Amino acid sequence: MAGPFDSAWLKWAMAVMNAEVLQDNVETFASQADLKMHAQLATYYDAKRHCVVLIVTEIVNPFPVLWGLLLGDIVHNYRCCLDHVAWALYKRGRTPNLSVSKERNVYFPIYGERIKFMSR
Repeated sequence: MAGPFDSAWLKWAMAVMNAEVLQDNVETFASQADLKMHAQLATYYDAKRHCVVLIVTEIVNPFPVLWGLLLGDIVHNYRCCLDHVAWALYKRGRTPNLSVSKERNVYFPIYGERIKFMSR
């Protein structure tokens, strides 16, 4: 029989594994890639200000798309881990008797502002 926190540990483990894959990818990319920046210069005359404007644009080789996917998955798994802990704590309570619709609102609260946290 699975323990009440097993799913949270599995989410945590997936996040850690993907974080290690991302770290390996970044280290490999940094050691092999040409990370030099290339600058492009442009000038134009601004008649309103009576001056010449110099624009310097730096172009950097883009990072692999996989990094964004891995990072998103890592963050999502850590967040889900907290939700799984909240659910396990609810289920371990003495009287878990919420309706099905209210059970859907059992999650780990994260808000950027104290006012939003307190109002929920």
